[in-house]
Amino acid sequence: MLKKIQKALRIKSLAHKIIVPNLVIVLLTSIAAFSFAKNKLEKTVRDEFKLKGESISKTLETGLQETLLNTSSSAVQGFIDEYRNIDGVSFIIIYDEFDQPLAHTFTPVIPKEYQVFQGGSSSEKVYSTDLSVNEVNVGESSHFVFDAPILAGLLGRAVIGMDVERKEAEVIGPLKNLFFIFTLGIFVAFSFLGSWILDRILQPINRLTTQAKRYSLGLEVETVHSTTQDEVGALIKAFNDLIERNNNYREDLEEEVRQRSDIIIQQKEQISNSARLSMLGEMSAGIAHEINNPLTVLSTGCMILKKQVSKEEINRERVMKIVDDNFKVIQRISKIISGMKNVSRDGSNDVFEAASLREIFEDSLSISSQRFRNQNVRLDCDLDHPSFDLSFKCRHVEVSQIIVNLLGNAFDAVCELDKPWVKVKADIDDEDLIIRISDSGPGIPKDVKDRIFIPFYTTKPVGKGTGIGLSLCLRIANNHGGSITLDESSEHTCFVVKLKLDPSKHV
Repeated sequence: MLKKIQKALRIKSLAHKIIVPNLVIVLLTSIAAFSFAKNKLEKTVRDEFKLKGESISKTLETGLQETLLNTSSSAVQGFIDEYRNIDGVSFIIIYDEFDQPLAHTFTPVIPKEYQVFQGGSSSEKVYSTDLSVNEVNVGESSHFVFDAPILAGLLGRAVIGMDVERKEAEVIGPLKNLFFIFTLGIFVAFSFLGSWILDRILQPINRLTTQAKRYSLGLEVETVHSTTQDEVGALIKAFNDLIERNNNYREDLEEEVRQRSDIIIQQKEQISNSARLSMLGEMSAGIAHEINNPLTVLSTGCMILKKQVSKEEINRERVMKIVDDNFKVIQRISKIISGMKNVSRDGSNDVFEAASLREIFEDSLSISSQRFRNQNVRLDCDLDHPSFDLSFKCRHVEVSQIIVNLLGNAFDAVCELDKPWVKVKADIDDEDLIIRISDSGPGIPKDVKDRIFIPFYTTKPVGKGTGIGLSLCLRIANNHGGSITLDESSEHTCFVVKLKLDPSKHV
């Protein structure tokens, strides 16, 4: 029943779901009870009123019979005046044996609507002693009309009207007032009930709902307080316990995530270090040769200087030339070591500063070029070209690592080919620096192209490469607001490095 009412009224609020259906049921029950009591009372009033009318009619008929037989008809008016004030009597009309009005309670004449009780001529009359009772609408209300023959109609008849509608109103009126007061009391009671439900049930539930919505949105949740020990209090306690457990779990999870993140960062650093050390390892022979040759020159120069110093006469011109040559050798070694440091250290935390593209390539080539010379691989990189005059914002060390990585990969790809070569070109395209590093190799197979930037993927023999060089280069390029791609339109393998001239506008 409650569910049908809720569905019919489309009730959504819990307060309305509790109060409205119960209020409707109570009101419907009250209306049904009122209707039953009203009908029952109306029937009782009618029955009692009819009995009262019959009793009055018989008494009046007997009195009129004696009056008409023993006195004159003029005494009849005084007799019926005694009955007109009886409770319930609306009117009395006395007709003579010829059915003509003899006396009545109206002033001054019988109204037209009451003349309907006058019968026909005496020749048409049927004499009877029976009292007839009919309910007739006369005037503005319903009446019980009692028609009592006087001495079987020989002396006439008495018509008595009892206003049953007015009597019903007198009796039913207080019942209606009682029903109104009862209904008003119900509304007042349900108002207090609604206030109690709102305070004891709905407000805690609304607070609970608000915090649950905040929790679902990932917002900070406050503890919901409840002073009750009922089901609502138990629900709130369960919610608070759940939130506390979830908060503890989230804190533990966040701590674990922090620890795992630290481990991942450490592993990335280790991988980056491994990649850089791997590059140094692959270039170690060339670097050693690059350093050993100048050291030999430096050692020879020192021996000559020693002999010159031991002589009585020193050839100052020769000594100065040897000193100048040794100084150049030292600068050469210093540049190689500087290039090694740039390749081997982590530059991810360096600030973006203006750097010369030519200096970046000089550092990179200082530790890479010897490998190419040792294997007779032609390295075509014209640092005197105007395109290398460019200065742009970058992390010098990281860009050097990109170039060394790509040069190393190109060398590995062509070092065993006939007439191998590697070409480097630089250009500017709007806000981008474009560096192209191509080699004489046949290109990269399609099934390999899609995976070359995946960490730890390598096509080199075991122990030759780590598989993280290109992924490291791609990450560095992305950090500079750029990218590294393969030029698929090129006949040979060609990597295209795109870097923003001012990464701060794009990173």
